[in-house]
Amino acid sequence: MKRKMSCLIVVLILSFSTCLTVSATSKYLTMDGIRWQAQKKTKWCWAACARNAVRYEYFEKGKTGWKSQNSIVKKVYGSEVNKGGTINQTKNSANYASNYTKTYKASNSAFSYPSLKTQIDQGDVILLFGSYKNGGGHVVTMHGYNTSNNKIRYFDPWDGGSYHTMTYSSFKNGTTTHRQYVATVYLSGN
Repeated sequence: MKRKMSCLIVVLILSFSTCLTVSATSKYLTMDGIRWQAQKKTKWCWAACARNAVRYEYFEKGKTGWKSQNSIVKKVYGSEVNKGGTINQTKNSANYASNYTKTYKASNSAFSYPSLKTQIDQGDVILLFGSYKNGGGHVVTMHGYNTSNNKIRYFDPWDGGSYHTMTYSSFKNGTTTHRQYVATVYLSGN
């Protein structure tokens, strides 16, 4: 009797364990109708991403009036020069592009995967800064994730603009992009 009970318990445990599956979740912010812009000049990734982030936020709420890349660069540098932007210039540019109706903040560090996921779950895109080993950097706009292998989805404004998906660790360490994820611009509580 004791042996039958033990066998029954083992069978029940195995039955329940095979019924439990780990499922990956994913969330991609709705991009229907949004046409994100590629950078207009070779060093304007920061301006393109600031503009695209605000464009997404405005589009979701049916607003118009976001600033152009040209206007953003002119606001920062006084003319339309082909220069890169710092993390604070990008943050300030996103605030400017929203006509100061949004509050973007800058972090001089990479967000953890769970923190990025939280931003997306709130419906906000995030600007991710990558630093090249030989100097300089590049900005992309994250707009989604898939918890299968901790993947992120982002728009890269370089070379006509394109969408990419890769693991967070590959993106953060620069194993695929040759740039390390080092800083973040994000929407703060709006």
